[in-house]
Amino acid sequence: MLHHLIKIIATLWVAMILVSCENAIPVTNTITSKEDLPSLAIEDMNSTYSENAALKGKLTARIMEKYNGAGNPYIKFRQGIYVEFYDENEQIESSLRADYAIYYEKKQLWEATGNVILTNVNGDSLFTEQLFGDEIAEKIYSKQLVTIINADSTTIRGTAGFESNTSFTIYKFINVSGKVNLHEEFYDTEGETKEEENLEDFFI
Repeated sequence: MLHHLIKIIATLWVAMILVSCENAIPVTNTITSKEDLPSLAIEDMNSTYSENAALKGKLTARIMEKYNGAGNPYIKFRQGIYVEFYDENEQIESSLRADYAIYYEKKQLWEATGNVILTNVNGDSLFTEQLFGDEIAEKIYSKQLVTIINADSTTIRGTAGFESNTSFTIYKFINVSGKVNLHEEFYDTEGETKEEENLEDFFI
């Protein structure tokens, strides 16, 4: 997942350097510092990434801005971002949505904030207000409250930290609480599912 997102953004980066796009927004000099001005801005961005002619990812954003950043270039999606990732049959297997996102080229790091929703191939959904993706460390992480709802409706909340692999299929929490839908043999005498105060040993 993460490496496909990085490749989509890398493709966008090259396109923004080379393209002369009819959707490009004129950049004005109303801001005094050039570092605060985008070198290029494009509206209604739709970009795809393919490998061996097979669709792997699609990115949609209302506006995308490229900043030189005094030697630390980055791309900003200040009006939100939506990314879909595809399997070998070109079916959606996971997705990422956020109100705001930024990608730092040299750090190879992306940050998504505001109503972040991440899904994976197993049908799990993650909800948080801030999420990072580190290509170098090959991990996704957050220090904010994270709620994950699994495909079987199990709900887990991590209040002090979350970390996963780039596919969001193996993950761990700090300070975990939630409700687990256990199998019948683990039900209590009244047929209610049991509440677990600490689930760190339940999820890897």
